[in-house]
Amino acid sequence: MQIEPMPESDEYRVWLSDGEQSQLINHLKERPERQLAARAMLHGLRNDELRWVRLSQIRELDAEDEAYKLRIKDGKTGYREAPISRDMVQQMRIYKRASSTRKNRPLIDAGKRARRRWISDAGDELADETGDEDWRKVSPHDLRRTWATSTYYSLDTHYAVDIIMRWGGWKDRETFTNNYLGRETDELAVQMMNESGLR
Repeated sequence: MQIEPMPESDEYRVWLSDGEQSQLINHLKERPERQLAARAMLHGLRNDELRWVRLSQIRELDAEDEAYKLRIKDGKTGYREAPISRDMVQQMRIYKRASSTRKNRPLIDAGKRARRRWISDAGDELADETGDEDWRKVSPHDLRRTWATSTYYSLDTHYAVDIIMRWGGWKDRETFTNNYLGRETDELAVQMMNESGLR
């Protein structure tokens, strides 16, 4: 887990590794609504955009390979389509069947404060289980921050920032690069160190 103190605040910016993202999702497996909320945030959605996590807002892309986007009709920066994984689509369908939610209704019914508390509680529980106190610093916004950084380094193209800003709904490049884009993941650092002979 990478942490960085926020300027002029006692809070931290946090980025989860791939393993830690899986650890969080697995930790929430017995609480499917919370798990779906965490997964959506790890797909770049803001906490207040989780109301758009509904089957009626999924768009299958018109391409040879199966891929999906989620329509966010009125996010902080207006309309956008956020890419979501096939695993998330499958979880949405399973959860909808299990919860008997109508197709056009949000799958995540709890309010913004409750969803924030879900992530905080999961972090406290993981800190108790693992002994890693950094879990207590994790917020919903850190899951979005993790998505932005992981996606940026995965794309490896000169237009990565523009694409991620469009997908994640950022309009201000400086805000994005200063507050969301973190250091490379530890996994990527090891790979780059191997490739450059630094390891």
